[in-house]
Amino acid sequence: MKWLKTRNDIQCCNLEEAKKYYTVTQLKSHTAHVLIEQGFTEGKNLYFITSVDRAFMMLQSGRGDLIGYPELVMYYTVRNRGLNPETTIRKVYCFDEVSELYAAFSLQTSKDIVKRFQAGLNTVKENGTYQKILEKYLN
Repeated sequence: MKWLKTRNDIQCCNLEEAKKYYTVTQLKSHTAHVLIEQGFTEGKNLYFITSVDRAFMMLQSGRGDLIGYPELVMYYTVRNRGLNPETTIRKVYCFDEVSELYAAFSLQTSKDIVKRFQAGLNTVKENGTYQKILEKYLN
């Protein structure tokens, strides 16, 4: 979870403290599921949105205090708006169970295509390409 660095009023370094603030995250996402499991309540300290761009706009406008998205997604979104993530957002808390990127396929997608995708992903992770791509967007 992250907040704008300009928000000096937010003092949060763990998930329990984050419950005092209004968190914006993707509707029906894994992050949303984890937050609800940890005691966040929609309408009280949790607001669902349909896109990371809208979530970031809510953060910028002050309609949200924290944003729950994977770090790579946030860095890309902030950079895409012409801003520097290092000076714009601050990481509050990282969920080990949702910090990885993932891909979803339609139930109609053939198992062969999913296996080929996984094989390709394994290859780029093994040869270092995956890490270079992450570094390009995180650094």
